[in-house]
Amino acid sequence: MPDEQPPEPPGDDRPAPPAPEAVDPPNRAGRLRRLALGRPGAIVAGLLAGALLGGAAVAWRTGELPLREHRVCWESLSQEAVAGFLGGDDIEAHDLPLNSGLRGSERILGTCRITREVDGRTREVIASVRVLDGLHGLDVREWPDAFLSARMVPLGGEVTGMVSPARAWAALPAGCLSRRDQPPAVVDLSWGSERFDDAGGAERRDRLARGVVELLNGVMRDRGCEGRYAAPSGELAPVNVLERVPQAELCDVAGLPVPERFRAEGEEERDLPFHLVTSGGGAGVRVCQVGDDPARPDLVLRTIDDPRLARVYAGGGPHGGDLFVATARCQTGPAVFVARADHDAVAVLEDVFPAYVRAETRRLACDDADGGRDGRARGGVT
Repeated sequence: MPDEQPPEPPGDDRPAPPAPEAVDPPNRAGRLRRLALGRPGAIVAGLLAGALLGGAAVAWRTGELPLREHRVCWESLSQEAVAGFLGGDDIEAHDLPLNSGLRGSERILGTCRITREVDGRTREVIASVRVLDGLHGLDVREWPDAFLSARMVPLGGEVTGMVSPARAWAALPAGCLSRRDQPPAVVDLSWGSERFDDAGGAERRDRLARGVVELLNGVMRDRGCEGRYAAPSGELAPVNVLERVPQAELCDVAGLPVPERFRAEGEEERDLPFHLVTSGGGAGVRVCQVGDDPARPDLVLRTIDDPRLARVYAGGGPHGGDLFVATARCQTGPAVFVARADHDAVAVLEDVFPAYVRAETRRLACDDADGGRDGRARGGVT
């Protein structure tokens, strides 16, 4: 097992993504597992009854068990992966058995929390399994903000998914935990808060990329889904870095003018807000974020041309106000164009969004897009 310690997670006070919603109580008890990493076979196991957090836990020492690897989070994540995230030993993992996903009300199918106490602080990694909602619009804001940000790059290979220095997600195959006419079921990992410098970013992404594929394969094995994915082997795309907003075309989109709000006053480049653009190649997602605070962008523009992922925006739900959505049928299939604005920048949407949709439909060779200026999609995605 590697002796190197992973980089410390960010120490800022920015909140992590919202905790997943509570799942229906399962028929089987969950479990609390304490791993003594570095001492093969030594494990303290226990039970976690009731909800994931706040339930009673009973632990006992089982002594030296036969030498074999113990995995956590539905027998998915290896000790090597866990040590890469949190380092050291005395790591606890809490999980609940996965729900079936067959009932329409189930979105969060399972959650696993891996923790380690370091100098009185809790370091943690959160793993989740969920079916993205395409009926009521329940996943059009918070999940994309965390997992479809411009900080993400494609995982590559045969896996549909993305990774950043703090987040990773991967889609299960069609028909595995979700119907073929639904958005995909996904596994995701959250490890601290996003950082916008390059310190340790590439190494953290590599660890998350390997971990999320382990999680993907473990969940597929647990639910009896066919096939397995190879661990990432090639180099990921370069870490996306912040740049000042170019004054020619917004978000590097041909034909998209820069709004007055994001133009420099005089010739002072330091007055320009930042922008961050993901390449979009390989994951069916292209994202641009603009604003003075990269952690809380004023404006986010997304193009999603992966047909399964586009179904997240197919339903009704809470569109409008700070969220504009348009749909189109392109050469690659259905596509969705999304604009999301911070409250102070909502007025920019009315000017930017129509021009953005026109530019992106030209780039992707799409039919005319459907979508009202209040963001309520017409026509839907099929």
